[in-house]
Amino acid sequence: MNITFAKLEQKDILFLSELLNDPAVVSSLHINVMDYAAWLDDYLTYWKNDTDEAHFILFSEKTPVGWLKLNGLDSSDHDAAWISMLVVGKENQRRGVGRHAVAFSEAFAKERGFGKLAIHTTCDNLAAIALYLSCGYKITTYGSCTTGDGKHRLGYTFMKDI
Repeated sequence: MNITFAKLEQKDILFLSELLNDPAVVSSLHINVMDYAAWLDDYLTYWKNDTDEAHFILFSEKTPVGWLKLNGLDSSDHDAAWISMLVVGKENQRRGVGRHAVAFSEAFAKERGFGKLAIHTTCDNLAAIALYLSCGYKITTYGSCTTGDGKHRLGYTFMKDI
């Protein structure tokens, strides 16, 4: 599968809102359902000009198949950048898209002078845990976190030297 990455643009928000409102995604990421207008507002208000973050739409050929959000990019010490969000549509899961996104994230962070890439996920996101471990990430912490739906859950932080 040939995966390409394009910076998130306003035209991509409809795809993003559909992806992030899929019941399986809402459940696995523990996020709240938001309508298109709310996602568009978040993009325009917070994401579009935030230099600490980079957002990408993942494409297979010309079809959008996922979303990648990196943050911590303004860190003055350039110790670790973070994969803040990696979502692949269910019809494209287990086809290497996530692995491509992790590799892209590592190269993106390394090009910007970062020595590590970190990721956090909840304990019940078994597919994400398996992906990160298979990509060479090590668990560095285990503990409570607050998810997008405002609830406290247990999770892992993974890190890898890049």
